[in-house]
Amino acid sequence: MLVIKHYIVNGEFPVNLKFKRVPRLSEQVADYLIMEIKKGSFKPGENLPSEAVLAKQIGVSRTVIREAFARLKHDGLLDSKQGSGAKVTERFKMRAFRLDGIEQANNEEIRHLFELRIIIEGGAAALAADRRSNKDMDNAVQNGTDGSKPDVIFHQTIAGASGNPYLRDFMCFLNDKLVYLIRRAREHSSRHIGLPLVVQQEHLAIFEAILNKDPVKARDAALTHLKNAAERLNLLVYCFN
Repeated sequence: MLVIKHYIVNGEFPVNLKFKRVPRLSEQVADYLIMEIKKGSFKPGENLPSEAVLAKQIGVSRTVIREAFARLKHDGLLDSKQGSGAKVTERFKMRAFRLDGIEQANNEEIRHLFELRIIIEGGAAALAADRRSNKDMDNAVQNGTDGSKPDVIFHQTIAGASGNPYLRDFMCFLNDKLVYLIRRAREHSSRHIGLPLVVQQEHLAIFEAILNKDPVKARDAALTHLKNAAERLNLLVYCFN
């Protein structure tokens, strides 16, 4: 139970309240099972132990196991039929893509995520340069997303200007998950004199290429920015430019 050592005064809540979301037990079990499936402990087509067996092995109730199974079934990782137990599905049948546990990601996992960003966002910048409308650029300037605002807003604006709704929505999902990594990059750069200005200049290079409708320069500028952002976190990533 969360105990709050602050009190409401005159009907107003304290502004310095901080809540930490603790994952439910079933979510922790689901994350553990997902990790084991990814490691190959349970292969496609193979049955997981029964609810009763897993509950005893892990030390939780069958209700917790049942809730964890429900999440894995919803995500398309498990398939179950009456009397045949829960079976691991083929990977291509997954119905959901998750990026859980970003805050605990190690350097190797963060490197993989930056490579995902490089692959997606380079193309998004090129599409934005090719398809952007005058309205897109007017809105960007009015909203301050011409390189002077935080990374999340800037990169989401590029995805929106690409004219591809699937790309826009996936980038919205991805950016929401990568807020922590972006914050780390920005905190790192703020400790080095001149780096925040360098980051802003990198954003401006992307913005100007999109403004000038130059897909090649937009893509190259985006790749350069992401490669530099990774290097600022001491990550060695593969870049395509």
